[in-house]
Amino acid sequence: MGLKNSHNRFYNGKINYVNFSKINYIKKSVILLTIRVVANNYVKLEKKQEFIDLCKKLVEESIKEEGCMDYGLYHELDNPGILTMLEEWRDKSNLNEHLNSNHFKEIFPLLLEYLQKETEINMYTKKF
Repeated sequence: MGLKNSHNRFYNGKINYVNFSKINYIKKSVILLTIRVVANNYVKLEKKQEFIDLCKKLVEESIKEEGCMDYGLYHELDNPGILTMLEEWRDKSNLNEHLNSNHFKEIFPLLLEYLQKETEINMYTKKF
């Protein structure tokens, strides 16, 4: 009973479904507009650290860009030669600006030297 009383000032036990549905609508609208990029890089093991160092520069510059919501390099748990860049952009125009940015045009071609095979790039939007 004491716990319930301590929360009464924040929550009266009733859900205002009108406001709740408006919040969900706003959240869904924002989520649906985002673009997620998954770029799987198959890196030569002997060149892995050099690849990571270049990616660090790319990430540091990219996260400063307008519309960049997330940008990071991830290591696949079961395969040390696969490093994946996971990105999230507010919209397609922000992604296009990134692809045409000076730092991307400078760094991305350098990364190709460290790959065993071509990078696999997929883009996604959330449907629900």
